[in-house]
Amino acid sequence: MYPDGKPIPEALPAAYEKGTLEKNCSNCNHVMYITNNEYQCGRFSGNPAVRPDWVCAVWEPVNKNK
Repeated sequence: MYPDGKPIPEALPAAYEKGTLEKNCSNCNHVMYITNNEYQCGRFSGNPAVRPDWVCAVWEPVNKNK
């Protein structure tokens, strides 16, 4: 559950938590910006909604060299 009482989508891992300026969903390679500050994660089933200032254990930088 988020600190504001809203539920965290079940598809997100237990390791999903408040991020840092350097490492968060808004700068993750798996996350898609939709609109109006809405983000979805393409890494997990159903593309669950995520908060831009949170992060999980599978975070990858947007400009990752492959």
